[in-house]
Amino acid sequence: MKDDNSAFGADSAANFGERFAWTVDDLTPADWQFDVPDAAMAEMAAVAGQIEGRSVESLGPDNFDWPHTRNLMGRVRQTLREGVGFALLGRLPVDDWGIDATRSISWLLMGMLGSVVEQKYNGARI
Repeated sequence: MKDDNSAFGADSAANFGERFAWTVDDLTPADWQFDVPDAAMAEMAAVAGQIEGRSVESLGPDNFDWPHTRNLMGRVRQTLREGVGFALLGRLPVDDWGIDATRSISWLLMGMLGSVVEQKYNGARI
């Protein structure tokens, strides 16, 4: 049993690499927080209007023209892979979009980061 107070041991930086071994004092919101630019927000709103009634499985990010959103998600991907390892998108109008459109837009945004897979062993998604 390890006697240090670290969940990953004293050499966590060596195990995970420097970029994933940080403390809260090492980070600023700019390291992980992304405000959605107005142009990307307009693209997402347009897509939300086009996908009503369609199942998420039938949707793919390549089905829509949204270069500003792709640029945003490219920066998010870089932060996930080469930065601190997590990201937060701010100011998505989920109350305006409703549950189904928000779920679909989330599916599409995650599809820009990689393959979207089932979340639970039984195939249910959040």
